[in-house]
Amino acid sequence: MKIAHPSDKDLNDVKFLWKYCFGDSDAFIEYFFSKYYKKENTLAVFEEGRITSDLMFFPYNIVKGGKEIKAAYVCGVSTHPMHRGGGNITALFAFLEEKLKKEGYEAFFLIPFNFSFYRKYGLECASFLHEYSGEIMSLPKFNAPFKEGGDAGEIYKNFCKNKPLYLARDKKCEDEFLSDTKEEGGHRFLVDGAQMYYFIQNDTFFAQELIFSDIEGAKKAISFIKSHSAQVKKFVLRSDFSLSGLLCEKNIDIKIKPHVMVKYLNGDTVSPSQDAYFNMIGWV
Repeated sequence: MKIAHPSDKDLNDVKFLWKYCFGDSDAFIEYFFSKYYKKENTLAVFEEGRITSDLMFFPYNIVKGGKEIKAAYVCGVSTHPMHRGGGNITALFAFLEEKLKKEGYEAFFLIPFNFSFYRKYGLECASFLHEYSGEIMSLPKFNAPFKEGGDAGEIYKNFCKNKPLYLARDKKCEDEFLSDTKEEGGHRFLVDGAQMYYFIQNDTFFAQELIFSDIEGAKKAISFIKSHSAQVKKFVLRSDFSLSGLLCEKNIDIKIKPHVMVKYLNGDTVSPSQDAYFNMIGWV
C-alpha cells in the first residue's frame, strides 16, 4: 500500500471511484472536477499501481469561540468494493492528519454518510440542522413585504454572531455556493435581512438554507416561500433552531438532524451543540 497525491494519468481512476461510490451524473462530475479538483488536495491509496481508495480536502476555515481557525473540509472518502475492510481509510486518515498538522491546520470536518463509521477516526458530531416541512399552506401568514437586494456577508455575520462554532464564509465562499446552486438548477432569495438558497423540486419548495439577521428577515423569506402556493404543495426548509418560534404550527414537522462531524488536531474535545452551524451549500 502506498499513499500519495494522484498524478495527471490517475484522473480517470479518481472520477471512476467517485461515480461508482456516489452515483453522481457525468455532468455533475465534470462540473465538480473542473471547478474544485486539484491533485494536491487529493490523497489516494495505490495498490499495484491503481487507486483503490481516495479522499479530497479543501480549505474552509471555521470560527470556534469567536476565533477563526484554519480548517479543512474532507469529502469524497471512497474505496473500491474489492478493497473495503482492508484498512485503507484508516491509513488515509492517519496520513491526512499528519499532513494537515504540518501545514498548520487546526481541525478538519466532514458530512458523514454514517456517524459511527467516522467516530473510530476521532471525529464527533458538532452541529445539527433543523429541518421544517409540511404543506405549504400550513406556513403562517406574515405582513412582511420584501424587495430584492441585501448584503449576504452581513446577514451571515449577524446570523452566526452568538454561535460557539460555525463555518467561516466570505464573499468568495458565497459566490461559490451561489454558482453551485445555479449549476444544479437552484436559485437564491436575497433581501434586506435574509438569504435563502432554494430549489423547486416537483411539488416541493426545498430551501437548502435560510439564514437571517432578525425575525423580520425570516418572515420575509417565509412569505416568499408561501407565495409559491399555486405552484407547489409542500415545503422543506433547513435552518437553525431559532426558526422554531415562527414555525410552531401543529401541521409543520420539525426534525433535528445531526449534520457535521469535526476533529480538532490539538486534541480538544468536540462538544455537540444545536447552536453550532455548518451548511455546505451545493456540496450535499
